[in-house]
Amino acid sequence: MVTFKGAEGQSEVPPVGPVRVNAEAGSLVTLSVLFSVADDALVKWSMGSLPVVTWTLGSDVPADVAGAHSDVLRLERDGSLSLVNVPLLFYSHNYTVVFTKAGVADAQAVFELKVYERLQNASITAEPALAVEGREVFSLNSSVQQGEVERRRWFLDGEEIDGSSPHYSLQEEQLLIHQLGRGDAGSYSLQLLNPLSEVKVHLNLTVLYGPDEPVLEVLPAQPFYESGDSVTLSCRAEGLPVPSADWLFGGGVHPGSQRGILTLTNLVVAQGGSYTCQLRNKLSEALRTKSTVLLIYERPVGYPECSVHATVSDDLQYRCQWPGGAPRPSLAFPSVSDGGSVTGLGALSLTLAPSEGLDWRTIVCRAQHPLLEASCNVTARQPVDFLPRVGADVDPDGRIAVTLECLSDAVPDAVVTWLRAGRVVSGSSNQHQISGNTTRLTVRHFNVSEVIREDFSCICSNPLGNKSRTTRLLGPSISDSSLLPNQEGTAVTLTWEVPPLSLVTGFDVQMRGPALDETLQRSGEFRSIQVKPGSARSAGVLHLDPESTYHFRVIPSAGRMAGEPSMQNRIGPGDGLSGAAVAGIAAGIPCGLLALLISTALLYLSVSHCRRSGQPRYPVSRAVEKAVASQPDSALPDYNKLHAPSELSLAVPKFVPPPPVRTATTV
Repeated sequence: MVTFKGAEGQSEVPPVGPVRVNAEAGSLVTLSVLFSVADDALVKWSMGSLPVVTWTLGSDVPADVAGAHSDVLRLERDGSLSLVNVPLLFYSHNYTVVFTKAGVADAQAVFELKVYERLQNASITAEPALAVEGREVFSLNSSVQQGEVERRRWFLDGEEIDGSSPHYSLQEEQLLIHQLGRGDAGSYSLQLLNPLSEVKVHLNLTVLYGPDEPVLEVLPAQPFYESGDSVTLSCRAEGLPVPSADWLFGGGVHPGSQRGILTLTNLVVAQGGSYTCQLRNKLSEALRTKSTVLLIYERPVGYPECSVHATVSDDLQYRCQWPGGAPRPSLAFPSVSDGGSVTGLGALSLTLAPSEGLDWRTIVCRAQHPLLEASCNVTARQPVDFLPRVGADVDPDGRIAVTLECLSDAVPDAVVTWLRAGRVVSGSSNQHQISGNTTRLTVRHFNVSEVIREDFSCICSNPLGNKSRTTRLLGPSISDSSLLPNQEGTAVTLTWEVPPLSLVTGFDVQMRGPALDETLQRSGEFRSIQVKPGSARSAGVLHLDPESTYHFRVIPSAGRMAGEPSMQNRIGPGDGLSGAAVAGIAAGIPCGLLALLISTALLYLSVSHCRRSGQPRYPVSRAVEKAVASQPDSALPDYNKLHAPSELSLAVPKFVPPPPVRTATTV
């Protein structure tokens, strides 16, 4: 039996058996043995298969140590092997000692020596440096600057990581995380172990994520907005770090975008379109976008307008338009002649033949816009009866220009064809000029006395029909006149009317009575006090004496031709009886007496005749009344009653009842 002293205490071992010895580098390590047999036994130490020390126990001869190890290996007197300042490298081996002695069986023992350094300067690093969610493989790498690690244990937030999980892979110096997620963030710890020391290191892992799905908000939330409105767009998303947000419009970042909020005031149509929110993770550079569309509408101008026009081919072209607006309004002529509907945007036209019974038929256009709906209609109709209107003017050379106007209510507007003395007047010449809308004919350089003997005709026509009128012009005349005094009787306003077909270029306002000017004497004859142009229909006279009597009249003229004076209008208390009136009364008294005598005689004869005839005397029937035969007035009709009142050049003053006037009746 061989007894060996181990490195950690004395124990008996069989001749063959390993013993593990852990030693710190730089320390003294002794592989101790105890050989209980007598001296002079041969001791051999081998390091692995390499003999390193040989010696005979009790011999004075030094032990034979391999030269390369002489500084480290030292054989003790009892046969034990010491390693002085054992290096980390090369000496971690199996050491075998064999004891040989004559007459005794060989005995051996095997030692396993492992040289370690204490663990120092351990650390954990991440690869890549930024942990971004979604990475397929992310690794945590461990390192130690000193010491050999025999065991590693990984922990997350204090719980050991199970290497059998498919989410993790434990390799010699790495922890691999598959499909990195935000849930993998936390405090990672690594425990490093060897027989001589233990080290624990930590790493706080932050997993970058986002931007997540953006959340857009538009306030106020409406399907569309009207120009002039205001709206606020906001954008946000979850992420680490919090993502930055910008609003993109028109190919770039909108200048009003601040931290994901964009406020638009007083909207215009040009601001409508797609707005894109761009979110960015500033660390991971991850981008995400989401868009919303702003619909901005603008009301059309006014309301839809309907009209109808005549085409070159004498068809009727109905038009409907509603300018402006965004989007352009939708227009339609529903239920037209073909049973369908004609539609368009902004402007629409429809051409129909007049034979389709369009006279007085109303065509409706319906207009739709997102902000409002409206409609318009137009009714085409043929020209109606009309009366011509006449105007006259005098040029600086004293020549008269006459304007005839024929206006007939028609839709579309009637085109007028003019005839003079049965011959068509076409275009413009030195003597005739037709207005652009054909409704006026101007005749220049003619003699009034000649033109009033000619017939002028105008034919108003549109595709639905025509009306014509032939007329002969009249000389200067006045159809009616009146006088309106003020309350004090110191001023009057004269008004008059002119027949529609009368040629008038001026008026001479005349007065009879006390002179208005103190330098003039009272005159019993009419004298001119004002001259008015042909367009005038009134005249004012001031500074009258309310105690005096005045007579007024107006004389029309056409160039040098004067017409008949108007009726006389009087203001004042009266003129008294003139000498001629007194003579008339004196001459009339005898004649009246003679007539009375004749009437009495005739009555007596009638009564006598009735008595002789024996007829019953009944009262004379009063059913028989005197008939007053009125002969047709050969004068011109009162055209003022056929037409609306003419325009007056001066406003008629508010009517004030005149003061009571005493009148004298002559019998």
